[in-house]
Amino acid sequence: MQQLPVQSQPELASVANLWLPVQSYYAFHGVGLACMAALGQEIPRDHRAFRAQSAKLVSWLFPTPFSVSCSGGPTPAEFTFSGIKTSPKEIAEHNALTTPHRFNADVFIGKCLSTTRERLLDENVKSAQHQNVSKGKTRRNVKSSEKQKISERLNPTTVCDFIYRIRFRSNYDNPDMYLYSAQFQDDAVELYQNVTRLTQLIVLGLSTIIKKKIGSKAFSRLESMVG
Repeated sequence: MQQLPVQSQPELASVANLWLPVQSYYAFHGVGLACMAALGQEIPRDHRAFRAQSAKLVSWLFPTPFSVSCSGGPTPAEFTFSGIKTSPKEIAEHNALTTPHRFNADVFIGKCLSTTRERLLDENVKSAQHQNVSKGKTRRNVKSSEKQKISERLNPTTVCDFIYRIRFRSNYDNPDMYLYSAQFQDDAVELYQNVTRLTQLIVLGLSTIIKKKIGSKAFSRLESMVG
């Protein structure tokens, strides 16, 4: 991700962006597992468990804005946010096409986490619709009380879930959105640089934790092994 010369050869970015979210997630996933091992934590067996465990890790050891989380539900109006100064109403009314600045960074972060949590809750509700179904039916209605319990069981939504979401979306849900960026080379380069920067910062944070835990010498040996 870092070595691709999108600055000097911007035409590369349009194609590279198709695979970039996947690279970003698995860079985070690989170093995240190493960090969990260094901390003596149990290694998660699937992506859901990894995201849940990573959420606790970033909330515990990372600074803002990486430690920001979104909880609650089941509706966006009932979401609560930690680490940012904004409200669910402000986030719901925010236009994602607004130019980002430092003064509205909290709202953008909240928007990313809010929409991510909405999708996670929708997935869980859809799954519940196909469980305990009456004979002769393919689905059932999920009552508000059950949706409330689903939202209470869902772990706080963090940057970990957002990275997984864009990875899943680029692979399965809506890969066409990355094809459209090919029409706008400058936007494609900016997207590539932004996702790469986000990944670099998260990997740096995880690597720093590993280094503190295992020591500089052992960490240097690991770095030499991965080249």
